[in-house]
Amino acid sequence: SSSNFPPQNSFKLRCRFFMNSSAVRETESGNDLTAENVLNCVCEFYKIKKEDLLGSNRRAELVKARQICCYLMYDILNLPLVTIGKQLNRDHATVIYSKNKIGDLIGKNPSIAKDVNDIKSIILKN
Repeated sequence: SSSNFPPQNSFKLRCRFFMNSSAVRETESGNDLTAENVLNCVCEFYKIKKEDLLGSNRRAELVKARQICCYLMYDILNLPLVTIGKQLNRDHATVIYSKNKIGDLIGKNPSIAKDVNDIKSIILKN
């Protein structure tokens, strides 16, 4: 077939393909938008260190920032869940939980909704 995917019979190759794929989207200023941009913007917004966001600490403010990061990488970049997990040192199941949780909270918690929208605006304007 003429698809860009590795052969169907090679599960490991398919996984490697998805883990290394990255969607590229442009910001309003024409710059390429990457997972790294989203990560840096969330860290800057919440005034936390990148190492803390990527680390294993479970303090509430870090967990919230991590979950918002997952949500935005999925929402803005449409990255595969495995790729998002790799970027944040998390399992893809954690990414699924995070994006669903923030998606639910946006409808229930105006403060979270405002944060997500503010961060998204900053990311897309850069």
